[in-house]
Amino acid sequence: MANVLVNNHPSHTTTTTTTNNSNNNNNNNFPILNVLNVEIGARVIKNKQGWQENWGRKSNHPPDEGEGTVVGWTDSFSTVFGDPEVGEFSEIVRVKFDNEKHCYNYRIGFANEFWLQLVSGGTIRKKKCFGDDLHNEACTGCFYKSLKIEDMN
Repeated sequence: MANVLVNNHPSHTTTTTTTNNSNNNNNNNFPILNVLNVEIGARVIKNKQGWQENWGRKSNHPPDEGEGTVVGWTDSFSTVFGDPEVGEFSEIVRVKFDNEKHCYNYRIGFANEFWLQLVSGGTIRKKKCFGDDLHNEACTGCFYKSLKIEDMN
């Protein structure tokens, strides 16, 4: 497997992951799909090795075989990227599997469940932390303690 740098913009670095394993039987080397590496058009497979028994085998789970293409996703703040049918919950991805007629939503961190692995495509993002924007050079204000009482009228 090799990562090839495609776009090196400070806010958005894109990589393309390629593999020599064409049958995808050994998915040990593929990274877990999450909000830090998901991208529209990325190719994914079911996370068979990481699948937990308590998740069960339900109709809303990804198929055991085959690859799919990411058509939409939500980040940790429920911001929608791509297909709006991905919904309003955070850390969800919408995928069209090659052997399915329709797109379906899968977990990529929601409830700490990671149902898919990244086969190709994808990106590298920095995790957003609350308050990071306060370090921006444009933010020159400061907070201070005051004995003044705010007038509520």
